[in-house]
Amino acid sequence: MSSPGEGRRAAWLPVRDHRFWVVQALVAVVFLLHELADGGLGTRPFAVVPHLAFEALFLFPLLYAALNFGLRGSLVTAAWVTLLMSLDITFSLQGMGRINLWAHYVELATLDIVAVAVGWGVAAEPLARPPAGAEPRPPRRIPRRR
Repeated sequence: MSSPGEGRRAAWLPVRDHRFWVVQALVAVVFLLHELADGGLGTRPFAVVPHLAFEALFLFPLLYAALNFGLRGSLVTAAWVTLLMSLDITFSLQGMGRINLWAHYVELATLDIVAVAVGWGVAAEPLARPPAGAEPRPPRRIPRRR
């Protein structure tokens, strides 16, 4: 027998949609690319590419999750990106300068803000649209100032 909150939890998180898991796997791939560029895995095959450029690649799975799953998908994906990047920043603190540290935090905050804003807009869009078949509302009259 299922608990009362289980159906609500399953409806909130799109765990049964394979696209959701593809997006989460893409986040892991971007993180591995970032670690290769950063030298976190020992070798630096992408040494000519700045590792912050690989962090910018997180924008693609974040936007895809926001556009396809709304706020719920963007929140979960942004939390996953934030967790991975926070771990990376924590383990790289000794070799990181103050400006580089701030650049990581600013980029991470920007990614999170964009993901939540787009997810929020996608979630709010159906609420703003009138139901199918409904008569259109007349335009609102704005009173004139005298």
